[in-house]
Amino acid sequence: KLPTQTFSLKVDFYLEPSFEVTVVFIDDILAALPLKEGADTALVICRDGYLSLYTQAFRNEYKPFFVLQIDGLNPLDWPETLNEQYLGPYYAAVSEELAPRYADLFDAGAKRPWGAIAIEVVNYDDEFAPIYSDGFSALSESARQGRHIYMNNCMSCHRWEDNQFGGTTSNRLFPVLAGSAVYNSDYFRDFVRNPSKYMKGVYMPAHPHYTDEHFDKLADFFAAYFDAR
Repeated sequence: KLPTQTFSLKVDFYLEPSFEVTVVFIDDILAALPLKEGADTALVICRDGYLSLYTQAFRNEYKPFFVLQIDGLNPLDWPETLNEQYLGPYYAAVSEELAPRYADLFDAGAKRPWGAIAIEVVNYDDEFAPIYSDGFSALSESARQGRHIYMNNCMSCHRWEDNQFGGTTSNRLFPVLAGSAVYNSDYFRDFVRNPSKYMKGVYMPAHPHYTDEHFDKLADFFAAYFDAR
């Protein structure tokens, strides 16, 4: 019963350049739900524990949606991804056709999770309070940018120290990442850029696009965790 739209979308997981997709926008889903007062942030959760963050500001600018059909086919009939994974039951995505600036978004792939099984709607300030309070309340500009990188990529797989928020794909919690980034930075940087060098068959994708500047910002952010203790 929700409004849908059909257009051409490049799907990263296939060899073909693009497909016709029928979608429903995440904001149209939220508008139809009996949300709690103040609920402003959508968390898309995947079957492997991956989590994608869609703030109100992001949704306003990039118009994310759930794919309902690909070339007229329902999820059970979609072909597998290039690594033989099932793309459904839902695939959340963003289109450069609808939001041209998406092409320049850092870690853009984190906003196109496949295998989505649930959507949770929370109040951003309440959900992520620990990462804005105590030692994180007065960050430098570099550390704030590091926090943005963390929130929009690292957090998709790594939970907070007491499992308050974040994805569950990895069992390495926030303190482990912080300790490695701050006190073993050469290893941390090399691992993030090429994790398969250290772990055969590792689930984590490589991040060769992370520059030393990106890692410096992440280290400044992670350092605040220890400054508060």
